[in-house]
Parts: sequence; structure tokens; C-alpha cells
Amino acid sequence: LHLSTTFTVHTMSILLRTGTGRVQHPGRDYIDCDDDDSECTISLGSFLKRTDHKSNDLVLGPKPTFVDLVKERSDKLTALVDQLNDSLLDTHTLKFRPGCVLEELDALIAQKEKELQKLTSDSKTKTETLCQDFLEGTCTDEHCDNDHSQQQLTKWVQQFLQNLPDGYLHITQPLGKEAFLRLIQSLENIHTLVIQTITHEAMRVLCKSISLNQPTNVNTLDLSDVLIGSTMPTSVRRMVTSLQSNTTLTSLVVDKNNLGTKGTLSLLQALDTNNTLTNLSLQNNNITCEKEAVRCKHMVDLLKNSCIQYLSLALNPLGVVGVETLINPFLNGNNKIKSLDLFGTELGDDGIQELIEGLKATSSLTTLNIGWNGICESIVSVSEWLLEDSGFLTSLNVSCNPLISRIPVRLGEALRANTKLQSLDIRWTFIHDDTVLGIVESLSANGSLCFLDVTNCNLDRRVTEKIKERLKRRAAATNTRPSIPKT
Repeated sequence: LHLSTTFTVHTMSILLRTGTGRVQHPGRDYIDCDDDDSECTISLGSFLKRTDHKSNDLVLGPKPTFVDLVKERSDKLTALVDQLNDSLLDTHTLKFRPGCVLEELDALIAQKEKELQKLTSDSKTKTETLCQDFLEGTCTDEHCDNDHSQQQLTKWVQQFLQNLPDGYLHITQPLGKEAFLRLIQSLENIHTLVIQTITHEAMRVLCKSISLNQPTNVNTLDLSDVLIGSTMPTSVRRMVTSLQSNTTLTSLVVDKNNLGTKGTLSLLQALDTNNTLTNLSLQNNNITCEKEAVRCKHMVDLLKNSCIQYLSLALNPLGVVGVETLINPFLNGNNKIKSLDLFGTELGDDGIQELIEGLKATSSLTTLNIGWNGICESIVSVSEWLLEDSGFLTSLNVSCNPLISRIPVRLGEALRANTKLQSLDIRWTFIHDDTVLGIVESLSANGSLCFLDVTNCNLDRRVTEKIKERLKRRAAATNTRPSIPKT
């Protein structure tokens, strides 16, 4: 008696017949077993009745002894597949050689048992280290050996928040949505939050938290160099919306974000309704005023109607046009501004001359930084302003202007007469020794100057010692800490 087996693909129907031939059901696939050397091919899903079709009953011819053995192996294979949680739809294929059904099934069972043993072993030895890709929101491997549990995430947050400087948190690694949210929700007694890098998902969480005044104790947010203006332009709009309803932040730093004039104007729209933000830093954002008169006017209106008292526009190429269309209109009649940082804004002598006129229109400014602006002859105008009408200015920075060395006299004269200036920064100006000696002599007549920075001015040691001596005397007289200059 010659036996061959024929399996239909759609179910686990096994038809045992004598002789050879072809079995085909209407509308369904079939298998050929036309000779002794051919192979019968069937999907594993079909063999174990794991298909989208309705299963049929097992159809048997004359019932041979090994049919029960086939069913026994089928049941065992089914149990293994269930334990492995294996998907069988068109993913596995069985090839049965005539007369070798039981051997092929035994081999398959052995393979599945090995897979199950490996899976069990892996689960027992699985590391408890939190997956870094999961932490950053990028892990998509379902069989990742590292831990994705909420327990490990909570443990990581607790470790991250240990031994922080008082009130200061600096995030230097990208975090996924889940990790960033858990971290934000865990913050207590943190007043300054500095974020060096942030993902799109985390930015959404941050903006939502800001709109809800969370974390409640944070009053300073630093988002420098996260490129929200170039890589995440929609984040500017989200930030505006969140700041409009925020009542806890007083200081916002968005330096080096490539906002441009357009992006800066969009961000400043948050100031229209925000009544708590007093410090704003927009350094190095490629803000230009050339051919931007309309946007500059809107920026001036938003800034003047806001609560901003400390403004930094450093390292933006404003130039003379920026002074005429942005800075001076902002200063005109503004009695709230206390600090203005224009370091490295390409003003030049012409821009400084224009700026002096604007400075005369405000009486509240106490700190001014005009370093690295190519100042030369205009230092005379600055000196005359200090001498006559500098208002309440207590701190002046003219550092990194090497050409100041050509104007040696007027600054010392201004310092002799000025009675309000407390701090003067002339680093990297390569000012002459005789000029510095004039400044030193002015310390005798000046009753307010306590801090003088002459770092990298290549001064003679004797001049430096005289400066130290005068500053120590001034500090003793005013009960302040002396500012000891470096050579």
C-alpha cells in the first residue's frame, strides 16, 4: 500500500489517501504530491488552524496508526507556539517529504522548544539597566534586553536629581516624552532650569507645563542653542502660547536659536499679555534691522509695553540702522529698562554716537554693555555722557575695543567727576599705562568706583599694584569686596 499525504493550505485538514493525485477545494490553494520525490508545502499557520479561514474538520481516509501521532505532535506544536506568542499567518512554511511527516514535525518541535528555552533564559538574565534609547524616546525594539519599566524610570529620575547645585538643574541629554514629563513632574525647589538639548516631543511637554505654571518654583528658563527657530519653528508658536498664560517665569534665555527678526517678533508677541517676565536674553539670533523697519516698529511697541527691565541683544548684527530703528525708539521715554547689553552688535563709532542720544532719553538705565563694537573716537562721546548726563548708570562695559587706546585722556576726566559709576570694564582694550594711571588718579576723586577690570591690557606691574592699592582702600571705605585686577 503506497500512502501519500496532501495538506490543504487554508486549514489543518489532512487527507490520507491511497495512491497519488491532487486535492483541490474550490477557491482555495492546493498542494501537489505527484511522485515519491516531491515535497508537500504548507504554511505553519494553516497547519495549526491559525488562518483567517474557518477551520474544517480533520478529514481522514482509512485511519492508519500514525494519524494519532500526527495529531499529538500538532497539539504539542500548538502549545509551543502559544508560549512563544508567535504569529503564524504566512510567516512559517513546512515542507514535508513523502513518508517523513513525523520526522519533520519532530524537528520543528525541537526548534520551537529551543526558541522557548532561549526566551526563558533571556527573561531571567535580563538586565535591570534602564534602556538609554527608551530614555531618549527612540527605542523600538520589542525584544530589547534593557529595562523599559516605569520603576526603573522613576529610579533614574531620583538619581538624576541627587546632588544638584541648590536650585539649579542642567539637562544635557535628549529625553523622550515620557522621561521628560516624569522629570518635570518631580522637580522641587528648582528655580533655574537650563536645557541644553531637547527633542520635539519633550518641547511639547515643556510648553504645556509652562502654560500650567509648572514646575511652580522655576522662575528662570534657559533654552540656549536648542535651535527652536530653525529645526523646530512650530515650537516658537507653542512657546508664545504658553508664555501668554504663564505667571511664574521672570527670566527667559533663548540665545543662539537662529530666530531671526521674524522669529524674534513672533516670540515677543507673548509679552503682549505676560506681566511677569522682566529678563529677556536674545543673544546671537541673527536679528537684523536692515530692510526690517516694519518688524522693528512692532518689536519696539511690544518691548516698551512689556515689563522687560533687563534686555540683551548681544552678538546680533544690528549696526547703525538697528540703533535708529530699534534701540533708540525703545529707550525713548522708557523708565523701566535697567540693563541693556549691546556687546558685539557692530555699532561702530557712528552707532555709538547715535546710541548716546538715545541714552539721554531714559533715566532708569543702570547697566550698559557696549563692548566689542569697534569704538574709537566715539569713546569721547561716551566719556562726555558719563561726565554730564549718564543718569543712574552704575556699571559700564567697553571691553574688547582695542582702538580706545588712541583716546587716553577724556575717560579719566569723566571718572573724576562721575559720582555714580561703581564698575568699569576695560578688558582687552590695550589701553596705555599713562591712561590707566589717569584712571587710577581719578579713583582718589571718585567716590563710587569700586570695580575696575583691566585684564589683558598688558599693563606695567607697578601700575597694576597701584590699582590694587586704590581699590582696596575704596573697598575698606565703602565696606565692599575689592575687585583685584589681573594683568
